[in-house]
This record gives sequence, C-alpha cells and structure tokens, in this order.
Amino acid sequence: LYTARLEAPPHRRAHLARIARDRLFLPALADLCLDAPATASTFAADLAALVGDPAAADLLLDLGDRRLPAHRVLLDTAPYFRARLRFHDAVDAGGVVALDDWGGLVRAREALALLRFVYAGVDALDTDDPNHLFALVVAADLVQLPDLVRFCERALVDHLASHPDAASACLHFAETYDFCTRLRRAAADLLAARRDSPDDDVPRSP
Repeated sequence: LYTARLEAPPHRRAHLARIARDRLFLPALADLCLDAPATASTFAADLAALVGDPAAADLLLDLGDRRLPAHRVLLDTAPYFRARLRFHDAVDAGGVVALDDWGGLVRAREALALLRFVYAGVDALDTDDPNHLFALVVAADLVQLPDLVRFCERALVDHLASHPDAASACLHFAETYDFCTRLRRAAADLLAARRDSPDDDVPRSP
C-alpha cells in the first residue's frame, strides 16, 4: 500500500492474489502477485490531495495571515517538522502550530508546496512559475529540505535554458542565496557568453 511494490515468495503469490482481489478489493496488488501489467498506483496523488484538506487534518500551521490544515503523521517524515513537533509547547490545545520563526518568509503558496513535497514528493509540484520557484527555494532551505532545494534549483536552470533573458535575475538570486551554486554558475556563464558574442546589430567599418 505504501510503496506499490511486492516482496513475497513465488509459491504464495497465487494465494495472496486471491485475497487481494476477493477480500481486500486491491486489483493492483492482485496484478503484482500474478506478474500482470499493474494498474498505476494512485498513492502519491492521494497523498497530494490531502494538502489543504481539513477533513482528516489534526494540525493547523499558523502562518500569521492564514492557517493551513496539516497531518502530524506525514509531517513527522520531515526532520524539521519532526523536531519541531517534539517540543512540549509546539502545538496548542486546538492543534495550532505557530510558525513565528518563519518571519513572513514563507507565503501560503510556498507553504502548500512544502506540504505537497513532504506528502507526495516532487511530482506534486508546479515548476512553471520561476518566481514561485525562487520563493520555494528559500522556504525549502528554511525548513531543511535539501532535496527540494536541489529540485527547484534544477528547475530554475532548465527555465534559464529556454528563457535566457532571466539570467540577470537568476544570478542576483543565486548570489543573494549562496547555496544555489549551480544556478549561479549557469546564469554567470550565460551572461559571459552574451558579453563575448559579437553584436550583429553594430555597424562594422568597411
């Protein structure tokens, strides 16, 4: 259920397939047991759908201007949140977690993206908006998610390849937040190549 993978000895797979199909109503597991083409798992998508859903939430993350529903068991998989929730006064009687140390650095959009990453991984993230990625890099570094920092940085480098006019903005950001070394190098190389290339619009002497 958690990984969409199966580890079972061959002589037990047929019996497990019958249980999965007839009693547990899990056709994807039955397919795995029988080495049939498996139905694509919806587990990650189901977890991503929990983000912002108050129905099963047992916490509220207080951003100051907004409170986001969250789930302790999923936040506990991230070291920052796990350590945060261990403090005896981290959660009040109403399940509210005050995030005063975020100091307004994390907007609601980026906070929701952090939750999507913690819940379901990078496939749940939107990478189309570079301004969102800039803000998400800062948020990810704040909450000690290095994998998310690297993912956002790669997405920004990819964006830079198709939008070279963004090189100056990317370089300024990468120099401000010096952990984005790959982005800084890509932006600096692009700007250097521009400076070194001849300007075809400049009239040449006969």
